[in-house]
Amino acid sequence: MVNKALSLALMTLALLPLATPAKMKEVLRWKQLDFMFRSNEERTRAIQTGRFHQENTLPLGLEVYGDRIFITLPRWKTGSPATLAYVQRPSDLNAPPTTPLLNPYPNWEWNRENSGCDAFTSVFRAMADSCGRLWVMDAGKYNVVVDPQQLCPPQVLVFDLKNDTLVRRFRFPEADLKDGSFFTNVAVDIRNDRNGRPICDEAYAYMSDVWRSGLVVYSFKHDKSWRVNHDFFLPDPLHCKYTVGGYTFHWTDGLFTVAMGPVDTTTNDRMLYFHAMSSDKEFAVPASTVRNSSLANSFSDTFKYLGSRGQNGHSSASAMDKDGILFYNLVTRNAVGCWNSKFPYRAPYLGEVDISDETLVFPNDLKVDQGGMDGFTGTQTSSKRRRQTRTQGKQNLWVLSNKLQAFLYGELDKSEYNFRILALPVEDAIKDNSCHPDFIPSVEDLPARFGCDL
Repeated sequence: MVNKALSLALMTLALLPLATPAKMKEVLRWKQLDFMFRSNEERTRAIQTGRFHQENTLPLGLEVYGDRIFITLPRWKTGSPATLAYVQRPSDLNAPPTTPLLNPYPNWEWNRENSGCDAFTSVFRAMADSCGRLWVMDAGKYNVVVDPQQLCPPQVLVFDLKNDTLVRRFRFPEADLKDGSFFTNVAVDIRNDRNGRPICDEAYAYMSDVWRSGLVVYSFKHDKSWRVNHDFFLPDPLHCKYTVGGYTFHWTDGLFTVAMGPVDTTTNDRMLYFHAMSSDKEFAVPASTVRNSSLANSFSDTFKYLGSRGQNGHSSASAMDKDGILFYNLVTRNAVGCWNSKFPYRAPYLGEVDISDETLVFPNDLKVDQGGMDGFTGTQTSSKRRRQTRTQGKQNLWVLSNKLQAFLYGELDKSEYNFRILALPVEDAIKDNSCHPDFIPSVEDLPARFGCDL
């Protein structure tokens, strides 16, 4: 009788109330990108000299901090006048989408093509930390689609977002590189002191080598790096075929992204969640494993397999919110997924935030902002320092989609919107799916041994 009552209770509480999921809101969108040149004459000269080929300019990465949205524009082809830019962050996510001009970050001089290795070569991703710094991953690789050239060593550049000045440059040493290495992502790990203040000088950065399936860890305090290798970083040969937007192609992309879990207050450690892009599987490892330069390649048993995303489970970028909800792009489903790390990584618990064959064609980058503790208002003082604010706020999920498959293997339709930035409050992203903390799977979805006990 007790077992029957338990079964009935579980079925009664089986799922959260069904409702229409909150769709991600289009915040920004472009048919083609354009820039805030200093004059119309300068724009005309840029076009005439080949410095600006509008059809060759594609946004790939984003970061949101304070009153700005940062956008990376790798030089897949020649003719992108800036490789890192920003636009103003809309104050109302529900307002109609706009098509703003892009401003080069931090200025035009940093972004000019063929300006030497002290400027940007080709920026793929960027991440802002809780200390108000922007970490920029410059692959140093140019004209990747047509004639790949490693013009400069890969480097990470750190800018102070209060005054947009460079505070650290780190060029990867030869020991961290392999022939054909291609670094495209950076994640920044900062811990707080007992008073809740970030310990900025003890930051670590995790950079993924997508073509040679490795992880480079960088210590800001010691200004040194080391490479970590593991079989879990490799692509899965059974998942190297992609079909997106009518295009079919094969990629062998390995380790793509690292998402950081919340810090465990008892151990001061956190889990790192990662996957190869050409794969359907998710893995995890304690940050303490890879942050130990002498032991990072010795603790293979601390790397854990979590589970599979199933058919068409290719995932590009991912990020985790402060409560341990992992969000990830699903490039061959035109979708954004989620998972609550308190649950097992298996089908009943893998939620869907949104799916769209219009707005989410090749969702490429994804970020969760810092939720109101992240920044600086647009107010400028005489010293041009951005004024810091500390207002508590809720986190938002941000996604950039860019029809990369058409850009690489065909041609973008200039009459359509090709590039989008979408956003949604995290609480809305999980309220009607299995990522919600109150979610209870149906009895049929529970592990077999549990069902047999009823």
